[in-house]
Amino acid sequence: MNAGPFDTLILAQRLEAAGLAALVAAAASEALAEAMSRAELATTSDVNASGSSFRIEIVGRPAELKSDMELLCWDLTIRLGGMMALGVGITLTALRFLLRH
Repeated sequence: MNAGPFDTLILAQRLEAAGLAALVAAAASEALAEAMSRAELATTSDVNASGSSFRIEIVGRPAELKSDMELLCWDLTIRLGGMMALGVGITLTALRFLLRH
């Protein structure tokens, strides 16, 4: 399914008003319109069809998902603690350097 109609003239005029050169504004609006016309957009039925299969995959493996989430939680906790320790170390070093001079 292609995107709906796109008014390139209005976009080009707005880009020109924002300070872009006329040729650049026209080329940018044409490129965007071409990209949007070639885009394959998902329809409601596509989303509904893929959403139901995704729900089945999630519901089928709650223990695996829970263990993965716990692992990610620990990983983030360790990373955040490391960043905080590094930040405190840098701050204390900077203070010691600034107070000596």
